[in-house]
Amino acid sequence: MDGDEGADAMDGYAAAPDGGGYEGGAGGPPVSSAAPPATRLPSRQGSSASAGGGGDAHQPSEATLRWKAEQEKRAKVKDAENEKKKRELQQVAAAKLEHLRAERQKRVATQLAANKDAAKKLADPGAKGAGWAKVAALVDLDKETPDRERMRAVLKTKAKEG
Repeated sequence: MDGDEGADAMDGYAAAPDGGGYEGGAGGPPVSSAAPPATRLPSRQGSSASAGGGGDAHQPSEATLRWKAEQEKRAKVKDAENEKKKRELQQVAAAKLEHLRAERQKRVATQLAANKDAAKKLADPGAKGAGWAKVAALVDLDKETPDRERMRAVLKTKAKEG
């Protein structure tokens, strides 16, 4: 064994086969005398294959610009049509709502008048009898059924009592 090899073996590192050693002897990158020159990637600015028609890759082609303009024009027309339809539907809905409100108002007024008439009849002191006689007058006891027979008898007795 040579003295140099023993020293390298003692450090735990062997000498490189090409004669180059390790920098600092502590696991650093290998040192080589002839480093390759830095390589540059080709620029994409000159490449027109992926641009779709030549020119700069950042500039859209004429056909693309026309297509975009047509799409924007179609979108504006469609938006205008949708807005027009929306306003028409809103007008129809408002008219229907107004019609429903008017019908409801008419029904409420009719029912209110009917309720007032019924209340007047009930509260009228000149109506037939008072108390149970009034109740007997309001109940329809003309039909002959077993249920009504008992009710009829009770109401007649109460009406006579007072």
